[in-house]
Amino acid sequence: MAYKEKVSINVILGGSLLPTHRQQQNTSEEMLRALKYFRHRDQTDKIADRIYEISAYQGVYRGQLSLFIKLFPFTEQDTALDVIERLIILHRREIWDYCQDAVIQIENIMNKEKKNEKPLLGIIKKGEKLKSGDLLLNYISGNCDLDYRQFDEKTKLQENDSIFFIEDSIGSGNQIKTYLTDLINKRGIGNRLKVKIYIITLYGYKQGIKNIKSNFKRNFVNVISFKELDDNSKLLSFFKDEELKNVKEFVQKYGNKKCALGFNNSQSIVVFPDRCSNNVPHFLWRDKPPRILDDKVKGKWRPLFLRYKTP
Repeated sequence: MAYKEKVSINVILGGSLLPTHRQQQNTSEEMLRALKYFRHRDQTDKIADRIYEISAYQGVYRGQLSLFIKLFPFTEQDTALDVIERLIILHRREIWDYCQDAVIQIENIMNKEKKNEKPLLGIIKKGEKLKSGDLLLNYISGNCDLDYRQFDEKTKLQENDSIFFIEDSIGSGNQIKTYLTDLINKRGIGNRLKVKIYIITLYGYKQGIKNIKSNFKRNFVNVISFKELDDNSKLLSFFKDEELKNVKEFVQKYGNKKCALGFNNSQSIVVFPDRCSNNVPHFLWRDKPPRILDDKVKGKWRPLFLRYKTP
């Protein structure tokens, strides 16, 4: 919005009324607040367009971003916006394209290995009520023409079976590594039973993929990532000097220690339409308000993104 000097502008931001030109109260502090307001509005309009695209799935509406930003002290609202501005917010149509590509990959692998049996599709169990792969597996089963068997803890494995684990993203890779190590040891995979394992993911950080591959040097564990991200795509890589210091302090202040920058310091910037990965900084998806916030603000707390969509 262009500024017109003759127009009287009254702005409510964070509960304070900014003075207008006619009131001629142009102190340096007031001007700073005014400049920040217009910067906020310009930023929030751009980001809100992206967030609005997933509103039908997450229950996020266009005004939610402004309300979320105002939950934080005025002096820290710039930092909150700086973090949110770096996010990659995906739409369902992108997930649909990914699932179609995943099915093609599975079919190509099965044909190449000349396997007549149905592929096994499963998800990595992470000790949560709803797993990341659940949503993607539902996309595939509901919308893609793929004849498969579902894999779970009780599935009886046969010689030369192929298991495809469907994941939305790979952060540090530690959870997947732990799960696969347990599965392989319990089932005797690679020793007495020849079974191939494939991890298919939309987004994978190179270090996390390397972490998984290095732990399973034998060729029966493979990782297929449609989009690989390097360390330059991690949250803190976008900031330097004072901004970097502010972002670190902000996420640690309003997120818990375990997930302040995302689980295992993942620093992921990818948000999915039906859920928000715990690899994303905690303050964006935490259910309960940070204790440090004022009691009046705590009652208004609603995360910007939902960890999981409520069925």
